[in-house]
Amino acid sequence: KPHSRREASGSVVGPYTEPCSMATLLFRSAPRVLASGASIGYRLGGWGPSSSAARFFSVDPALPPSEARKLRAEQRFEALKELDQQQLYDSLINQFETSGPPGAKALCLFFEKCDNHEDCEKAVELITRFRSERVRNLLLQPFSEEVSMKLVQACIRSGAVDKALQIMVRANESGVVLSEPLLQQIMDHDVQLEEAQVDSVVDRYNQLQSTNWMVSQETTAVVLMTLLKGGEIARAIEFVETIVQAGQKPLTSAWQLVSKAASEVGLEERAAAIQQKL
Repeated sequence: KPHSRREASGSVVGPYTEPCSMATLLFRSAPRVLASGASIGYRLGGWGPSSSAARFFSVDPALPPSEARKLRAEQRFEALKELDQQQLYDSLINQFETSGPPGAKALCLFFEKCDNHEDCEKAVELITRFRSERVRNLLLQPFSEEVSMKLVQACIRSGAVDKALQIMVRANESGVVLSEPLLQQIMDHDVQLEEAQVDSVVDRYNQLQSTNWMVSQETTAVVLMTLLKGGEIARAIEFVETIVQAGQKPLTSAWQLVSKAASEVGLEERAAAIQQKL
């Protein structure tokens, strides 16, 4: 059979395809190429091993299998970079539905392309779906710190800090790693949350408490940052009093912010009383 061919310009032409870029061809073939890693490509009328996509992802047969897999993965990732945000989202979903959640590099690439509320919603959807699948397969380890950071940065960049806080406050469920640098991203971001946004984060924390999950200092720090960003200093002081009474201690960096804010609104005595118990 005649096959499609790749011109010097990078376009693929032939009896079975209309002219298109390699990135577009990858997008069309994502369910098979991305999921399995096999040298199999798309042509109009079906899938076949002899398409240009196969040659695009071909490697020297003399290479050891591990090196060949690594090279194919690098080639696929470079092609992913050419996809626009929607194409990349569809490719990740296709991979998820055919072979499981994609890797950290692909997720980070998608998060880097997010720049509005709709994109942020997609990012949260991806991380939630992928985490649920991993838990079903007993893969309980969280996502990497890089994935967590890129997700939060995407939410901040998209103007959806409340979404980032909701994901962070239920880190055990979402799989996000609450590192100090991640928390600092929120601390340093100048934003004023509305009451409804604050309540949504606190409600998620209360839900977590009701399930008897062990709540970390980092999780309580997320709540404190949320209250501070909402200007609810008295409520933040009350929250610290509650967790201290329960035998917990707030994260030092978060407590310092609360204590400073308390002194600015006439609540320094309550903050001093808490400090004596720490």
